[in-house]
Amino acid sequence: VSVSLYYNLSTLPFRRIVYRAFFNRFRPKVFWGRDLYNVEHILRRTELARIGGSSWSPFHGYPTYAPVFSMVRYINLDRMYTISYAFHRKYYLDTWAADMKVVSGTTFRAPRNILSQCLPAEQRENDILILCAIYIREPAMIEFVRKLAMKFPKRRIVLQVKSAFRNRAEFPGFIEGCTKGMENVQLTQEPVYELLGRSRYVFSDPSTAVLEAVQLGAYSFAVDVSLIHKTTTLRDIPEFCVGSADEAIDRIHSLENGSWSYPIETLADFVDLSGECFYDMVRRDLGLPVRETPHPVW
Repeated sequence: VSVSLYYNLSTLPFRRIVYRAFFNRFRPKVFWGRDLYNVEHILRRTELARIGGSSWSPFHGYPTYAPVFSMVRYINLDRMYTISYAFHRKYYLDTWAADMKVVSGTTFRAPRNILSQCLPAEQRENDILILCAIYIREPAMIEFVRKLAMKFPKRRIVLQVKSAFRNRAEFPGFIEGCTKGMENVQLTQEPVYELLGRSRYVFSDPSTAVLEAVQLGAYSFAVDVSLIHKTTTLRDIPEFCVGSADEAIDRIHSLENGSWSYPIETLADFVDLSGECFYDMVRRDLGLPVRETPHPVW
């Protein structure tokens, strides 16, 4: 047994005692946490059950980088909120707690006002939003941005790189590659949910945001151009991934000339489209009154 594994195992009794003392004092009916990566959440549920309490949490997002992540392979809660049942059914059904209630709903990250003010995609400006994070090191992503910009010179190509990647060594070269000679490519640091809530077209490398964009009413597509990205759950969704800029251009043209319809009925099997504010879902489950009626955009 490795030293680090032995250390983690040897501290488990102490962690359980800490939770037991805490809950003996405060005795919550519901404990809200967001630490599914940590084994403590499993101990916590057991100690909450002793006092009649329950453990609730949102799942961090949609597992887009790969189907199975070791850090969330085993989850044990009373109630968990997620934007989709699909990946749970296919990849985690046998390892997550069988008695855990998995609740599908809208994104917990978007502010209430963004969700309630979203317009259907066809009523928005025809700007193209491109989100990027792990693909800043992919030359094919630069080619993707430039081809879209050249094909649609009169439209704004809004490029946003996730904040955690703006300090990476690849960032300056990626931005130069995307913007050099491309006057209609605009780099932005606006909050991503404001962008998702007003953009007609959204293209993103693997990210929960590409599905959240659908919840917020955009024509959204996953950019699947990496030669080294072997697996992603996004490929499970028919007609959702685009493997090149030419394919993305064809999707835009097909939507605008009416020869193809966005596969929203298919997407409804993969992401919640109720339009109900996440906070109201939780309020209702807590027995509190909701504040707004659902605002579906599809």
